[in-house]
Amino acid sequence: MADMDESTINKLDKAVRQFVLPVLRIGVGTGFERVQICDVFSGTRSSDSEPHGDRFNCLVPYCGSMLSWQIIFDATRPRSCPDVIVDGGEGDNNGFRPELKELPSLWQWDASDSLSLLKVLNELLDSYRAHCRQLLARHFPCIAAQVEMLFSSNTVPGFDVLPFVVVADPTTTADKTAIVVVVVRLPLDLSLLPAYLLPVNPGPSRGNLQLTFFAPEENPYVGARLDLSVPLQRVFQGAAGFTLPSWGSDGVACLLDYVCHVRQLLLDKLELICESFARRRDFILAFCNLYGKGLVEFDSESFKRISFIIISPISPASHALHFMVYVDLSNQFPGVCPKFTIQSVYHRTANGGPATRVFDKDYPYSPRWPGHEMAERSRVFLMEKSLQFAQDLMPGNARDPGWPVVC
Repeated sequence: MADMDESTINKLDKAVRQFVLPVLRIGVGTGFERVQICDVFSGTRSSDSEPHGDRFNCLVPYCGSMLSWQIIFDATRPRSCPDVIVDGGEGDNNGFRPELKELPSLWQWDASDSLSLLKVLNELLDSYRAHCRQLLARHFPCIAAQVEMLFSSNTVPGFDVLPFVVVADPTTTADKTAIVVVVVRLPLDLSLLPAYLLPVNPGPSRGNLQLTFFAPEENPYVGARLDLSVPLQRVFQGAAGFTLPSWGSDGVACLLDYVCHVRQLLLDKLELICESFARRRDFILAFCNLYGKGLVEFDSESFKRISFIIISPISPASHALHFMVYVDLSNQFPGVCPKFTIQSVYHRTANGGPATRVFDKDYPYSPRWPGHEMAERSRVFLMEKSLQFAQDLMPGNARDPGWPVVC
């Protein structure tokens, strides 16, 4: 609701507004874009200052396009059903003329139900999808056969297929012209993911896989695009977090096989995210056990960082030096090894920052080790490097760069 154009809504008659608000709040269509209401005007004359907008255009997202349907109410007869003028999108209705029997919520209009208009629009969308399937079978039988395999398949549970015929007359179509768009909605279960990855109000957790077929039909080029819902964008750190395979790669050049392949890649990605979280948690908690008294803080939500103090004696007769140690883990852990940062709490560089040593490679590490073994081997490594660092910081040492000491 926050993104809606309030000025457009305020132009609507109060009797009409009650039917429009659920449409904008709940939404209709196949994409993640919002339904748009525009071109509001009134079909009646009025001398008062109240808005009486009772007709408008409703733009519904469908397969990367926008279906434009004009809704005409009569503000003087608020309990009457609206008239609907359909347009298939992009200025071409593709011969779409729905039968009234396909729209029971229209011919059985319930003025007491604020969801009545939403139900009509959903029925219109279902009717338009069926119309596109008929066009597809008539003009592009090869692609239609693959789409029908998707409709009849139960391989991908809960998915939805939405075809859109771009070109109604294939006889006039030049090569490399988009002829058919197919959108497959792939629902994904995020219940096993760690809580920090999920927003408070997650909304739908799905990917919209859009496949565009370019002429000629017998040997089409197929372009693929994946749009992710807000929860999945957060999980995958944006669209860059998941790469679609190209059509025909790995011998996958069938619509059903490609959809199943993409879905399996998404599931594998989610499994890796869950596994990485579990491994980070084991590793960080193992460090907590090793450095209980010296523990400063750790990330208890995503388990990506821990900091603690270690004491490194320079010699039996000298005072010990204290170091802050930071351990940082990436989302790709354990595939990507940890980064260790050792900082002296006494010495500063010429720029005023703490004297620091950073280690992100070339130390004992294996992603196959369990968390407690990783932590123990890291502890030994950090003690060795902190002792060497302490010796380097001693005044007069040949390797001493002249660190200023903060007392």
